[in-house]
Amino acid sequence: MFDNSVLTRNSVRDLEEWSTPERRRGDQPLDPIPNEIYLKILSAIHHKEELRNLALVCRFFASIAVPKLFQTIFIRFRYRPSSKTWKESHTKLYHVLHEGSDHLAVSLRNYIRECRIAISSIGPEPTNPPVFACYMKDLLSMRNLSTPNLNFVDLSLDVLEYLPQLSSLTSLELNCCGVGKLSVGGRLHLESFFFDSSP
Repeated sequence: MFDNSVLTRNSVRDLEEWSTPERRRGDQPLDPIPNEIYLKILSAIHHKEELRNLALVCRFFASIAVPKLFQTIFIRFRYRPSSKTWKESHTKLYHVLHEGSDHLAVSLRNYIRECRIAISSIGPEPTNPPVFACYMKDLLSMRNLSTPNLNFVDLSLDVLEYLPQLSSLTSLELNCCGVGKLSVGGRLHLESFFFDSSP
């Protein structure tokens, strides 16, 4: 699971206000490098640790790194037949978003583009966890969420009613999902759709 240690009050910056980085050699100012060159270089960086470090350099670098750091969240459910209980695990960012108590974290929800939800169990396959619809409802607050990725999810009516409400939905991935009577309550305008029914 991704460590969201970058999610602190000291490292999250106001990304709306930035300027081109100033270059210096000692006290001597150097000619600025065009933003396009910075963007080309920074577009090749994907490692989480490097992105976290970049976010701390200046607001311009943070405006590039932070959206990459928080573009994907993970939500996992594991069913334990022996105790007949569900164990939930998810990224720290999702936990904070669900609580809604940290305004800085809540502002990061605009960067979320992909949500990966997985349900796993040992033994007979149960239906979705009782709290699953609440998680689907939380996705609606992520206005730029474009790619939900559902794994081993029972596509019941309460799940399907949320999909058309995702305003930025462009891609949908369904892996090993129980479909039953697959009916979406609204039209989906997708650029890509992936469905794999094999376990």
